[in-house]
Amino acid sequence: MRVLSLLTLMVFVLAALFPFWFTDQLPRVQNLSLIMAPASEHHVLGCDWLGRDVWARLVYGSRDTLLIGVSTSFCSIVAGLLLGTIVMFGGNILNRFYAAFLDIAQAFPPLLGAILLASKQRCIQHGCQ
Repeated sequence: MRVLSLLTLMVFVLAALFPFWFTDQLPRVQNLSLIMAPASEHHVLGCDWLGRDVWARLVYGSRDTLLIGVSTSFCSIVAGLLLGTIVMFGGNILNRFYAAFLDIAQAFPPLLGAILLASKQRCIQHGCQ
């Protein structure tokens, strides 16, 4: 299972780095005669509502996905190391404050936070008070 996961990850990284190895279509080229075309030998996953090749858009989009994932992971590691170092050298009061903050954050259910954010967005869009 590990080998299969590693191979899948390697194919994903190769597709992100060298998308022209996996498709000869360009993701932004529109061909209005191919609107919603089904899968064929030239368009593996068919075409979208503007006649763009869906497979090419997926392959070229993997570059952005990989960049976002790696940069997010890197930023969270740097932030965690920085915050952990500050708390470690900050003394007992800062350590207690940080521990209390973590207890509050872990007690707050993530689903409730998502519901609150969604309701706030709905109020912003529809003018709720």
